[in-house]
Formats: sequence, C-alpha cells, structure tokens
Amino acid sequence: DPLSQNVGAEAGYSIVLVNSNVDWTVNENCSWVTCVPDSGSNDGAFAAVYEQNTGTEPRTCFLTINGLWLIQYFTLVQDGLVSINESG
Repeated sequence: DPLSQNVGAEAGYSIVLVNSNVDWTVNENCSWVTCVPDSGSNDGAFAAVYEQNTGTEPRTCFLTINGLWLIQYFTLVQDGLVSINESG
C-alpha cells in the first residue's frame, strides 16, 4: 500500500520511514520537494522537505524509494493557500 500524507500550504517537512535490507535511493517527480538524505542503507528514514504552496490549488508529489528488491511509494499532497475576502 502506498503511504501518503496531506500537509498544509506552509513550508515544512514530513519524515518517511524506509523498511529495507539493501541500499536505496529516493526519487521525486516535483520541483517543490527535496528529500534529505536522498539515499541510504537498510532500515532508515528521510525528510521530504516541501516549499510553501503559493497557489490556491492543492498539489501532489509522488516519491519513489528504489532498492535492489525494494520499491516503496510515498504520496505528498499539499493544500493550496486559502484566500480570505473581507467585505466592509
């Protein structure tokens, strides 16, 4: 089952746990997420660091963790900014 997390529009990070007995690397398909570290060995974790979403629409980033016999998926969904209209 792919793991997923929904986060707010502000910048932040999510910790992703990796269950593995081999070397692994992380690949992301979006420019607004950076994985630190982007590789490891055996069981471990990495931070998916995301930038603020300045748009009003939610956005999704798909992360893939690859190893010799390992493939895991993590989906990060970030909310859009909520615009507040004040009428006088």
